[in-house]
Amino acid sequence: MFTLYVAAENTMADWKQVAGWLQAAGLDCLDVSTGGLLDVKPNIPLYDGYQVQFASALKAVSDLYVAAVGLLDNPGLCEYLVQTKQVDLILQARALLRNPNWVMKAATALHDHDYQAYNASYERARL
Repeated sequence: MFTLYVAAENTMADWKQVAGWLQAAGLDCLDVSTGGLLDVKPNIPLYDGYQVQFASALKAVSDLYVAAVGLLDNPGLCEYLVQTKQVDLILQARALLRNPNWVMKAATALHDHDYQAYNASYERARL
């Protein structure tokens, strides 16, 4: 478990070895998340991108593509993380459940003038 909220955690060297095994087995990308597997409620601060530090650390020691998760619903933060090569991909889950038009929101926030909605009726959802 790569986590800050249990005493028995693995080291980055351990996870580097695991990443090597996964890459040798043909894996292309790691989805790095720190929660959901323990019967312990984490007592850590939650903030935009709170799990990115783990994805970035693993990216630094691995040749695999690395995807980040963890309250990444701010389009500017998502763009920054990818542009600064802290991570290779951003994975969305709850952000898309909360706002099915998140992609359109992101395109607007990031001034993507080339973005086109799936069909014209979706343009009415543009923020």
